[in-house]
Amino acid sequence: MIRSRMFCMHDSLCEDPAIGSAAAALRCEIHQGIEMGRPSVIYTAANGDIEPGWVTVGGQAIVVGKGTLYLP
Repeated sequence: MIRSRMFCMHDSLCEDPAIGSAAAALRCEIHQGIEMGRPSVIYTAANGDIEPGWVTVGGQAIVVGKGTLYLP
């Protein structure tokens, strides 16, 4: 088990509770968001048999926001 943290420079969000792209290269079970009170578990695995260099990132999620983006 690995614990990771991902910080960002935006005023409204200083830390992301679960960012799979930041930890995907670790290829194991990653615990994140614990320090900010939003614990998350991310599972990663190498899928080189599908296509070289591919990694799968997964876990469970709870919707905390929802929206629609309209593009011209």
